[in-house]
Amino acid sequence: MVTCSGAAVACGGPPALDVGQDGGESTLCTSASRPGDWTVASHTADASTDLEIEELELVSADGVRLEESSLSTLDGPATIPGTSPGWPGELVDVDGTIWQDRRPAEGETMAKGESRVLVLRVVVEEVPATLEGIRVHYRSGWRGRAADTSTRIEWRETCGP
Repeated sequence: MVTCSGAAVACGGPPALDVGQDGGESTLCTSASRPGDWTVASHTADASTDLEIEELELVSADGVRLEESSLSTLDGPATIPGTSPGWPGELVDVDGTIWQDRRPAEGETMAKGESRVLVLRVVVEEVPATLEGIRVHYRSGWRGRAADTSTRIEWRETCGP
């Protein structure tokens, strides 16, 4: 098995799954007064070839763990990165497309040209908590690959200056 991550040169071409890593790094600060469940629906995945999602994991997580990962259809032309307390989060429209069309990420397939939203249930175990990104492991043809998002998420008592 060949696993490719990050460097396209080592894999013989660009990654087959774009999860926003080319958009530059950013930090999303979320005000949280206590530990608990959070909904993270913050990244769009775009497939440049047919592929299968094998696993999602948190990158460099401190005080937060992944409880559930799913993919959903887009609700409109773009999804705004965001976090929401609870599961489903209080800002999530449970009658809307993103919530109703969720499927477990592991084993889910994406066709070439398809876009999906990553919808995660994370548990913040302590405040402050951080994660450096989300890593999506997938299989494209015979190659195992991984793509990391570029948005860092922080849970703090207060955000801003």
